[in-house]
Amino acid sequence: MFPEHTEESYIAAMEMGAGIVECDVAVTKDGELVCRHDQCDLHTSTNILVTDLKSKCSTPFTAATSNTSVLVKCCTSDLTLAEFKTLKGKMDGANSKATTAAAYQDGTSKTRTDMYAAGSHGKLLTHKESIALIQKWGRKATPELKTYTKETGMLEYDAVRAKVVKEYKDANFPAENVWLQSFNVADIKW
Repeated sequence: MFPEHTEESYIAAMEMGAGIVECDVAVTKDGELVCRHDQCDLHTSTNILVTDLKSKCSTPFTAATSNTSVLVKCCTSDLTLAEFKTLKGKMDGANSKATTAAAYQDGTSKTRTDMYAAGSHGKLLTHKESIALIQKWGRKATPELKTYTKETGMLEYDAVRAKVVKEYKDANFPAENVWLQSFNVADIKW
């Protein structure tokens, strides 16, 4: 019902009885941790392409032609936290044959709804904000560190790993109620 990794989606999940909530952890250009399904999904899961931030995308929007699909890539690491927080979440989806950015972003699957993705909905969260929300509801957490590609001037990967753990410690979130996860074996062994 709600765009994933938004305040509204987390609250809806907890209202429906979810006992464990997942924040997929991505990293902004200035080293802040945020909740996104993927490090580079902003072009399909937020309104970035219809904002002034579209020029910051790793691969700016190129319209589809009769022979090609849309070309675009917008990453969390393209933006500072302040910039990221100006975006709104939207249902993940895109129209790969679109000739405008607005039409590209209007590609929600027919099996989903945009009814709750407009107006004040779609509030993106930092990792810290997700921790506070999960803690407020008395739930457990399972953060998943997403693949991180360090750009010039950004945090080293070990610092990102450490920051995920530190944010739970700083919030006095009981360790027994946090299940750190990753698809990268090195993260688990770290």
